[in-house]
Amino acid sequence: MDLVLTYALAASSLGFLAMGYDKLMALWRGWRVPEATLLTIALLGGAFGVSLGMLVFRHKIRKTGFASAVLFSLLLNALILLALD
Repeated sequence: MDLVLTYALAASSLGFLAMGYDKLMALWRGWRVPEATLLTIALLGGAFGVSLGMLVFRHKIRKTGFASAVLFSLLLNALILLALD
């Protein structure tokens, strides 16, 4: 169980940092992180971090399709964590 929680924490940290980096690059007009990459991180266990990044950085909150996909990923991640518990 410790390995599963460690993985979830690492994936969520990566998701949060990716959202922060993408927001920074959006402001600086630099190289952006593709939405597909952000959604892949969310699906692979980082949905909590991506969700938190959306709120903290106020980034991609008006993109309803993206927000819906992240919400779906968050629910899926929660179900998987509960199943592995």
